[in-house]
Amino acid sequence: MTANLFPTTYPTGQFILAASTCTYHIPTSSIVLVHNHHSPSTPRTSWNWFLPRGRKDINEPIHAAAIRETSEESGYTPTLLATSHNTLQPGSEEEHAEAFHMQLIPYFKRTGVRMYVAFYYLATIAEATRAEDYGSRFDGRHEAGYESEVVKIEEAVELLSGGRYVLRGGEVYDVVEKRVVGVDGVAEKFFEVGVVVRGWREVQRHFAKAEGQRL
Repeated sequence: MTANLFPTTYPTGQFILAASTCTYHIPTSSIVLVHNHHSPSTPRTSWNWFLPRGRKDINEPIHAAAIRETSEESGYTPTLLATSHNTLQPGSEEEHAEAFHMQLIPYFKRTGVRMYVAFYYLATIAEATRAEDYGSRFDGRHEAGYESEVVKIEEAVELLSGGRYVLRGGEVYDVVEKRVVGVDGVAEKFFEVGVVVRGWREVQRHFAKAEGQRL
């Protein structure tokens, strides 16, 4: 029997719950990204790009945390999108807004391993207009350099991977290995590339289905 790499149980004080969104602007086939500590003289792909994400507050529902963190870090307030994406939760025959992806990030302290658990939700914005007071709700020094943009899905893949991946014919292409790797072949440290592409495919399926039902 193979030993567990990390503990399988975590008492309170040894885990963190966090939430994020893939927030798409459907009319322009774009998504909301955040970056920080950039220099205008360096290539955009060298900046630190990421999906807005953060810890949930006490007594705050996890999906509400996803909306709040996206609004605070990006200046865009999303609306969660109910789709028919696959989930193991009971009652999934109907469209739902359950988490679309989950990430586990172990980190090590002198007292042992702690686990950061992040849930990702599908969401949209009707207008690609950032709040005028953007930045006023930044919390902590680490957010002081944050800046947000609404970028095309194709560019998002490049930015989130530092130029390692691009979209070719809707598939993820590895520039280094010079081959199509698909969303399942993306390196773990660039996992948000896979989340964005999977999410976009689900959003497209959702609206194509809705359009077909109207015809």
